[in-house]
Amino acid sequence: MTSEGRGARGPGKLRARSQVRVEEDKPMEQLKEIFGEPVYTYTRAQAIEDGCFADVSDQAREVGFRCPVALTSTLWATVNVEGNEALVREGQSTAGRLHDVLFLAMLKVRAAAGRPFEGPMKCAFRVLDGSVVRSDEQELWLYFGPGDNGEPVVTVMYPADR
Repeated sequence: MTSEGRGARGPGKLRARSQVRVEEDKPMEQLKEIFGEPVYTYTRAQAIEDGCFADVSDQAREVGFRCPVALTSTLWATVNVEGNEALVREGQSTAGRLHDVLFLAMLKVRAAAGRPFEGPMKCAFRVLDGSVVRSDEQELWLYFGPGDNGEPVVTVMYPADR
């Protein structure tokens, strides 16, 4: 490979990845410098207001979270057993299922030691499979990082919700 190969810089060339630095205390300002003003943004607050996210921050405080926590609506539909008599008869409750998800999320966040983290986690749910209730381990995705204004937030979702 010649000197013109990967990472080469010259007129009209992109900067090498190591030369683009984003300061952690003001990432949005620097992104605007690089790319300009965004055409459209959809905030976390709007997602909660629209019902795309379920704000579970009050319940999350019970397991030790000190930042806002939300679940995507698809995960909330799994956690919420209201109206599902078969699961209720099996001893399932929305509060218990939510506690399980939040407790496992807290373990992941603590393991990240305060650094932003995004990655998989697993949680077992009792699910209705036809007329049979069975246990099902499901892959979830956890996001722990900056929210709308750079504050720490947690969002738990299915991988397809990302």
